[in-house]
Amino acid sequence: MEKLEVLDKYNDTVLEVLDLHDMDKVREIVETAVRGRQQIRDMPAWRKRDAFLSSAEAVAKKKREIALLISSESGKPLKNSLTEVDRAITNLNNAASEAVHHDGSVIPMDTDSRGDSYLASWKRVPLGTVLGITPFNDPLNMAAHKVLPALASGNSAILKPSTLAPISAITLAGILRDSGFPEESVQTLIARGDSTAMSALFGMDEISMISFTGSYETAGSIFRSSVPRKITMELGGNCPVIVWDDSDLDVAAEKVCDAAFESQGQNCIHTQRIILSNEVEEYFTNRMIEITSGLRVGDPHDISTDIGPMISESKAVETAGTILESVEDGGELVSGGQREGRFIRPTIVRNVSRKSRLWMDEIFAPVCCISLAKSLNEAIDLANDTSYGLQAGIFTSDLNVARIASEKLDFGTVLINETSDFRIDSMPFGGMKRSGFGREGMRYAMDEMSTVKLTVIRE
Repeated sequence: MEKLEVLDKYNDTVLEVLDLHDMDKVREIVETAVRGRQQIRDMPAWRKRDAFLSSAEAVAKKKREIALLISSESGKPLKNSLTEVDRAITNLNNAASEAVHHDGSVIPMDTDSRGDSYLASWKRVPLGTVLGITPFNDPLNMAAHKVLPALASGNSAILKPSTLAPISAITLAGILRDSGFPEESVQTLIARGDSTAMSALFGMDEISMISFTGSYETAGSIFRSSVPRKITMELGGNCPVIVWDDSDLDVAAEKVCDAAFESQGQNCIHTQRIILSNEVEEYFTNRMIEITSGLRVGDPHDISTDIGPMISESKAVETAGTILESVEDGGELVSGGQREGRFIRPTIVRNVSRKSRLWMDEIFAPVCCISLAKSLNEAIDLANDTSYGLQAGIFTSDLNVARIASEKLDFGTVLINETSDFRIDSMPFGGMKRSGFGREGMRYAMDEMSTVKLTVIRE
C-alpha cells in the first residue's frame, strides 16, 4: 500500500507515515460503516450524550498536545490552534445537548375534512452513512463539524481529511470511539482527492450523503463522479468588510487586521476585500499598516507567533505571484508582499483592478486589498461584486446603514460591527452563490443529515 508522509509545515520533519487507502481498503471501510449504521441508530440518546461529554473531557485533557499537533501539520500559529481545540470542545458539548433534543412533532390533520379521523406525527431519522470531506486549514474543528452531527443524528460517519493535515481528524475519531461510540460507526479514510479510490467511493450507493468543505473546482469533480444523493457543500468565500465613516475606526482596524491575517488568511471567511468610505481612507489605512507591522512572523509552535507558514511552498509562490500581478495591474502595495520560503508577509494592496485575481478569487493567504466607495450603495455594489457569498461585515454606528446593508448584501451571513471572520460554531453557517449550499452548526447540520419520517394513523 502506498505511504503518505505527513510533514511539519515549519521544519519539514515527518510527523507520521500513514497508509494511503486503495480501492480494496475503501470498500472495506464503507462496508464497515454500513454495519455501523444499525449500531449508532440503536444507540440511546443518553448514551450518545455521555459519549460526547466524555470525548469533550478527553480533548480538554489533551488540549495543548492536540493544539501543537494542529500547528505542526497545518502551520497554524499555536495561539490560533488552542482556540481551534476550544471550538472543537464546544462542538462536542453542543452535540451532547442536541443528541437528546432532536425530536419531532404532532401534525394537525383536521385542517381537511378527510383528516377528521386521523392522527399524524413526524420525527427525524438518519440518512444512513455520511461521508465528511475536510480541508487542511481547520483540521480538528472542521472534522468535528462533519462527524459530530452525523453521529448525533444517528448516522455512521466516514471522515476523509485532507492528506496535507490528516492526523488531528484521526485523533478525534479515535477519541470518539474510545469514549463510547461503536467502533464501526466512526471510520477514517486516507486517500488523495484525485485518486481512483475516491472516484470509486463517490460511485457507491452505500454513501447516503456527502458533506464537503473545499474548493469550487473540487466540488465540480465530486458532482461529476457522484451517484445521485444528498450533498451539502461549503465552497469558500471572497469576503468583504465595509468600514463606514461613522464607525469606531480603531476598533474596526484591529478587528479587520485580525480577520485578514489570522492563521495566514487560510480561512474561508477571512477578510480579503476592505471597502472604505472615502472620508476614512487615510486614517484607516495608516492604522492597518501600523497594526500589521507589529505582527510576528515565524515558528507556529511559539505562542507569540501571529503568522505561520503557508500550507506549502508552492502555495506561497502562487500567492506572491498574485500579489505581483495585482501591482502590475495598477494596485499599490502599501504593506508586506515579501515571500520567504513558505512564509508570506502580511500584505495590503490598495486600489486593485476589479479584474485581478486578488479582487475576483478566493486567495486563501495573508493578503487583503482596500478599495474606496463614495456612497453606501457603491460600497454594497463593490462588496457584492464577487461570485462568492459566504459572509460579509460592515462597521457603522447608524442603524439605518446597518439595516440597508443587511438587506442588500448577498451573503449567507451579514455581520454588523464585526468582520466576516466571526463565527460561533452553533450558528447556521453557510453561503450563497459559489459559496455552496446547506448549513453547518450542530442543530442545522443534524437536520441536513436526517430526513422527516411521517406516521399517519386512522382511528
